[in-house]
Amino acid sequence: MVDIQSAEVKTLVLHHVYKVSTSEMIKSSLTPQGIVRPLFWAEGVLFNYYTLPLDVEDVSKDFLNGKEHWAEVYWTEQPVYKEMIELDEEHLKGVKIRVIDAGAFSPHRELAKWLKGKAKKQ
Repeated sequence: MVDIQSAEVKTLVLHHVYKVSTSEMIKSSLTPQGIVRPLFWAEGVLFNYYTLPLDVEDVSKDFLNGKEHWAEVYWTEQPVYKEMIELDEEHLKGVKIRVIDAGAFSPHRELAKWLKGKAKKQ
């Protein structure tokens, strides 16, 4: 029998946070190599993030202790969840980006609440 354990993230460390327009948010999911990364949605926030590599010793130790480092977070408010977003800009017309409903995942839900709270204070 295999013992399966779930070790949920206890702490998110955000190194750079950027509130951007919906258009910029969508573009952030396109890579120069033509790969389309999915976006995430929770609590009325559409976001994308990039983690720090785990091959850095301190980051790896933190990760094993429930602390995850995100190098960059891009976000915008989107009150209603949409499963797919289609680009309508001339050179990107027809490109579809998947949106993952991450509202059931506690760290993503808490992140969305934190981002909206931060926006209200500014």
